[in-house]
Amino acid sequence: MQRTVAVVQVPAWLRAQEVLGEPVAARWQRVCAAAGLHAVVQAPDDPVDGALVVDGRALSLAPGTLRRVADGVVTVVCERGADETVRLWVARRVGAEGAPGVERLEGELADTPEALHRVERALAEALRRGAVAHGVRLVGEGMLLAPTVSLAPGCTVWHGAVLLGATRVAAGAVIHPGCVLRDADVGPDAVLLAHTVAEGATIGPGTRVGPFAHLRPGTVLDEGSRIGNFVETKNTRLGAGAKANHLAYLGDAEVGEGSNIGAGTITCNYDGARKHRTHVGAGVFVGTNTSLVAPVRVGDGALVAAGSVITEDVPAGALAIARPPQRTLAGKGAVLLARNRAARDEAEG
Repeated sequence: MQRTVAVVQVPAWLRAQEVLGEPVAARWQRVCAAAGLHAVVQAPDDPVDGALVVDGRALSLAPGTLRRVADGVVTVVCERGADETVRLWVARRVGAEGAPGVERLEGELADTPEALHRVERALAEALRRGAVAHGVRLVGEGMLLAPTVSLAPGCTVWHGAVLLGATRVAAGAVIHPGCVLRDADVGPDAVLLAHTVAEGATIGPGTRVGPFAHLRPGTVLDEGSRIGNFVETKNTRLGAGAKANHLAYLGDAEVGEGSNIGAGTITCNYDGARKHRTHVGAGVFVGTNTSLVAPVRVGDGALVAAGSVITEDVPAGALAIARPPQRTLAGKGAVLLARNRAARDEAEG
């Protein structure tokens, strides 16, 4: 059975906006689909080819109401009061005579940026109330929850967090202030510390991330793994219990269970034309300030010394040191410092 077509008329300025992180056109596609309708989003002055026309500024219109309108149970018309405040959402059948059976619905059309702000604020508050009623713990104010987000009872979201897209948060997980999640899957009892950004990432049970971490698309954190402050990951998997506690970049990488990635470590994954993968086995210790030049493999239980540039595979259990020998020239440091300071003083006059 073919679905009823809903022609949603959205002004150009509004079509360029997002509502709670969701593009306006995508929002209407979702709302209409939930009502069993096929949405055609177009400009108000485009030719109409559909059984139902909806004013796209009516962003608070619920799928259930839209379905009732489509079924002919109710016709909703737009009216303005004496104060010019828009009171009714708009949905009218093409060619309909008059408006029999009019149902008056309180609401506001987003016909100006100021009105859009009010509508979005009301939608956000309704979503927060719904989350609390569902058993979600919201701490403080100002968190933004998109309507496409799924929050399990027993999870906690702190003030200032922004949850967008198809983000899912499991029971027992805690999202701290300032986190921004889009299309992220957060497992049970995971903790995301302040100002973590995650997009398209899978964050496993009992993991701990942040603060100030950046999980880019394709990141997978297995149970109990740890990503610390100022760590960025992309298309990378950390095995159970693995950790990168600070100041690292892991791109296109596999890190085995229980491995430790030292501060300042980076995977050199891009050669200017192609991306290459780095494989780090289980129980590996990678020392501070190491560069892993992909494609490269580090075997299970290996140790990579701090300051190394690894360009060849490291066998399991091996020690890899790749750094030039240190030279120490007696007295040379004092001479150079004196010369540099004299040049500085002369330049400063």
